[in-house]
Amino acid sequence: MNYLAHILLSPQHIDVQLGNLLADTLKAKPWQDSRAGHHQGLTLHGAIDAFTDSHPQVSAAKACLTPKGYLKGVVVDIVFDHFLTRHWQRYTHIELNHFITTFHQQAQEQYPQLPERAASFIQRLHQHQVLTSYGNQQGLTLALERLNYRLS
Repeated sequence: MNYLAHILLSPQHIDVQLGNLLADTLKAKPWQDSRAGHHQGLTLHGAIDAFTDSHPQVSAAKACLTPKGYLKGVVVDIVFDHFLTRHWQRYTHIELNHFITTFHQQAQEQYPQLPERAASFIQRLHQHQVLTSYGNQQGLTLALERLNYRLS
């Protein structure tokens, strides 16, 4: 659920960014007609998750939540994307809206080559402005409410 972080941590190439972003949606499996950059992104996603899952500060953040629950990581991912959005300038010189607009434009060009599930996922991200919505309280609350609704 830390979509923005996965895209930012990718090399600035749409194939790698898409592979990284789509790894969870596609169970880290390459799709027909996927390119080397997509494969690189799928692998990178796993490396990022392995690093963050074993990081003491991520463990501490999860420990702040209820003792039970396998979705604590999802909540932490959403909150971390919130902080990334709020403090974007600390991590990159690229303006946030330009970064996101460029990503969506380039991703849209690849819709025909993507599995239907992946293309519709990216379309929903764009339609609901998910990559920027976590940056404000209303968007953060909405994301957590959607998560709660899906679990109910």
